[in-house]
This record gives sequence, C-alpha cells and structure tokens, in this order.
Amino acid sequence: MIIYTPDLEKIGEISNYESLNFGRSWEDVGTFELQVPNDAKYAISLFDDNFILIDEKRVGIITNYSIDKNDKRTVKGFQLKKILGNRIITPPPNTTHDRRYADAETVMKHYVDRHAVYPSDSNRLIPNLVIKVNQKRGGYIQVESRLKNLAEQLKEISLASELGWDVYLDETTRQFVFDVFAGRNLTRHQQTYPPVIFSIALENVLEREFVKDTSNYKNTAYVGGQGEGEERRIVEVSTEQAKGLARKEVFIDARDVSNQTEDKKDKPESEIYQMLSDRGRQKLESEYNEIFEFACVITEKPGMEYEKDWTIGDIVTCEDEKIGVSMDARVTNVEEISANNKKDLKVTFGTKRMDITKLLQRELSQIKNIIRN
Repeated sequence: MIIYTPDLEKIGEISNYESLNFGRSWEDVGTFELQVPNDAKYAISLFDDNFILIDEKRVGIITNYSIDKNDKRTVKGFQLKKILGNRIITPPPNTTHDRRYADAETVMKHYVDRHAVYPSDSNRLIPNLVIKVNQKRGGYIQVESRLKNLAEQLKEISLASELGWDVYLDETTRQFVFDVFAGRNLTRHQQTYPPVIFSIALENVLEREFVKDTSNYKNTAYVGGQGEGEERRIVEVSTEQAKGLARKEVFIDARDVSNQTEDKKDKPESEIYQMLSDRGRQKLESEYNEIFEFACVITEKPGMEYEKDWTIGDIVTCEDEKIGVSMDARVTNVEEISANNKKDLKVTFGTKRMDITKLLQRELSQIKNIIRN
C-alpha cells in the first residue's frame, strides 16, 4: 500500500497493516477502513486528504483517523471518486439549470468536464483530473441540474442508465482519470461468456442475506411541469399497466423542466410532453423501483475468480433453493476484507436500498410541492 500526498507525491509504502476493509461501489462512493500500528513506518502520514493506493482501481482518500489506548491507528475514508462530491452543479450564466440531453455517458462526462476539469472559475478545477474518451454508451436521457452535488447527480444517472462510474489513479501519468463503465452479462442463459452463478449448492457462497422491499415502490407517476393551479401541465407515465390494488401512484415535481430553449423560444408541446414523460420514467426506475438485494460472503472457485471471471458491474445469476430465490442481478458493491493473512469478499447483488438521507430529501421535496399547490 502506497501513501500519496494530495499533489500525488509519493510518501512511502506500508505493508504491515493489521486489517483493511475496502468497499467498491458501482453507482455510489464506497468506503474503507484501515487499522495499523501507529509506530509502523509511514503510519504517521496516514492523515486527512492523503491518498492510499492498493492498485489503480483501489485508491482511497483519507477523511479521518484515530489512535486508541493501545497505540493502534484506525484510518477511514472513501473511494477516490469522492473528490467529485466536493463540487456543486451550478448553472451557466443567464440560465436556471445546467441542461444536457444525450446518451448517459455523454451527460455524465459533461457535468464532470464543466464542474471539475474545465470550470469557468479556475478555483473549481480539480488538479490532475482528466476524462477518458467518450464512447457514448447508455440510453438517451434528459438531465436538468441545479445546485446539486456532482457525485449525487452521477449516482442518479448511474441508477437510471445502469452504467457505473469511477475515478482511478494512473500512476504513470500521475493523473486522476474519470470514466464510465458498462458491465458484462454473465448470466446462465447468455452464450457470449462463461456463466457466473453464485449458489450455496455450488459451495461458492458461505453466508447470504436476501431482501425484497416494495415499501417505496411506485409504478405510475403524475409529473408536474411549469405553471400554477389549472395552468400547470401534468403528464401521466407508467412503468407497467396496473389497476386496482396493484396500481401505486406518486407525484413528481418537475418544475425545473423548462418550457423554453436556451435562446428564450417556446419549445413545441410534444417536446415538453416527452421531457416530462422521460423525467417521470427515470424517477420511477431509479427512486421508486422494487428492491431486490442479495448480499453474500463468497469464496472464489476456479472459473469464478474475482476480477478474472467476474467483477463489479457484471450481471450474474444468484440462486438459493432453500429460500426460493433465483435471479439475474448486477454486482453493485464489493467489500474486500483483508485481515490475518486472509481475504474475504462480501458482495451485494441487485438494487441497493435508498439511504435515509436521500429518502428524507425526497419526502421534504414532496411536502414543499404540496404547500406550493
């Protein structure tokens, strides 16, 4: 493990740490925790804003540390991509929102480029950050963002598009590299790659937890555009044809979807309708979807080796006959646990549950909208 300064100057290498838990996330920002004797060589350099590098895909930025009565240093922080969480999306001059309508990868790289790589205010530039060449992957999306945390915006686009994102360290060029990723389909029924199946019956799952949560699930949205009272445009959109008890409705406030172009001309009615429909569909799929989460402690077997046969972002098959679960799901989080010369992998497959902060923000937004109407 190598320690770097924020300016990417190498401090030294630590090899005798006691334990390391390093979490990688497909759409969010993972965390890490390191425990090391405080008298170990270079341990005193493990403090806030310095980086730890295990390899270029596993780089962490230190945010806090503590030293206990036994002189053991505990260091915590986040994946390198947390640096994008230090930027807010500000609209261009004379506009209310930073708007981008394109494929998901283009939209994600637009926001990183404008607010961290080539910002209008040079103080906002993140030194040594570059963007990998755009491959224009992902479906077409319409995003209008204003004063939102950049990392949170990338997460929302990731959830809607199923593309992952990361920032890694290129040691050769000494640069932070932002890129977008598309996982592979490694499920049982595809024929392009050898399938990857996780199952207790195959003895590659040691422990497992399964969650299905429909408490926040909605399948029909009424999307409100600009205007007040009877003049407000309302569009209905559904992810499935449901009626009776199966129909679950929600209102989505989309006042930020503008009725005018950047040069102040009115947009066609059909375009506004499509934008509101797209917004509603994106929200239903990313914030009001059913939660299927399968968390496992796994063991690597021949043909099932991590980062050789499968990695984060890939879609695999998960089975458990005892509880009646068989599903194809994306690897969304991997926690690598190293301690006592042993390495364990805790893997999460499927849709991640919304964190409480995000849930409260959403509910507060709905309350504000009710008050305004």
